[in-house]
Amino acid sequence: LSRKIVAKDVHTHTRRTMSSSSAFRLTARRMSSAAGKLDWTSPMWKASPEVAAKANAFRSWVNSVDALAEKYSSDPAPVDFKSDKASAIRAQDLLASLEDFYKSTTLPAETHAWDAADKAAKEAMIAEAEQDQADTRALIAELEELAALRKANRTSRETSVSDIYKMYPEIEEEVEKEIDERKWFKDAV
Repeated sequence: LSRKIVAKDVHTHTRRTMSSSSAFRLTARRMSSAAGKLDWTSPMWKASPEVAAKANAFRSWVNSVDALAEKYSSDPAPVDFKSDKASAIRAQDLLASLEDFYKSTTLPAETHAWDAADKAAKEAMIAEAEQDQADTRALIAELEELAALRKANRTSRETSVSDIYKMYPEIEEEVEKEIDERKWFKDAV
């Protein structure tokens, strides 16, 4: 999910006149549709309290985006300068100038672009996370292999010192070194 969200620019459509509310709706639609495909019941979201808290925060953010997208799904109604409230204003000349300004002004469409430095930072974070994931998978495989080896080579009453030296050559090196240096009681309390 994060790769899809991060890899896309926040606003890639080039419409002639796109208001900020339509840009927001477009972004909200993208984010909510991507988050809607997530399996929130997956055990990975409950792996640790920190992950669960972040997942819940993201889920609540997605819900708030959905609510805002629904709220602002249509363009606002034009201002009614002839309403009862407008007629109650004493400064009608100010109201007339505001109406003229409102009718004559066209605001440029807001364009949103993802900052290149921020995009590069996010892509670096993704690459680092993928490398961490690969390292973790390799470590898991190595530890599973070590656990299988340890289970296969459990010690018992019949285990000899030479059997232990075969399983743990570093212990043999340490013992031989202590014997050569005549450190008989080095580890004794």
